[in-house]
Amino acid sequence: MSQQSVEISPAEVEAAARLIDAPERDAFSVLGIQAEYVELNEPRLAAGQEVPTWSGMESFDSVLRRQRGPQELARYATRGFDYAKRMLDRIAPALHQALCDGTKIRPLIEEVQKDTKGAIKYVASAALGAIVASLPTALAAAAASIAAAIAVVLLKRKLTTFCAAGPGGAASLLGD
Repeated sequence: MSQQSVEISPAEVEAAARLIDAPERDAFSVLGIQAEYVELNEPRLAAGQEVPTWSGMESFDSVLRRQRGPQELARYATRGFDYAKRMLDRIAPALHQALCDGTKIRPLIEEVQKDTKGAIKYVASAALGAIVASLPTALAAAAASIAAAIAVVLLKRKLTTFCAAGPGGAASLLGD
């Protein structure tokens, strides 16, 4: 898969910062909506069909503005949790290398964590390259919002736990 230039936008950082203060299930709901977009469109791409352009910000808006009902959000939270596990399994080695020094958080990241938006941007940026590489090029535009939501999950679940688990221990972060 070819890489395309994608960055975390200020709007994605802002939306992710709002998720930091929200219940954790909201971050998983955002990921569930994002997962649905990716999972619906991967087969379309494989069949040579075009897919709609989507930035991923729609998922933040749907959850943060409560544009979906509680049952639908609960369904998306379950889907998002499963998607987060699969995505973290794929990107954990690269993410661990960027964020951790052995089983400890890199000192620079400990300093960045003092600023919520700075921490989100740093962690999301660390995840972004690996996420873009794991998606078809036509879906790469959604990668930044996926990375921002993954950053929220990592920050809520504590980077110290992620680093302590080692490069292959991403599943333990989500309870496996």
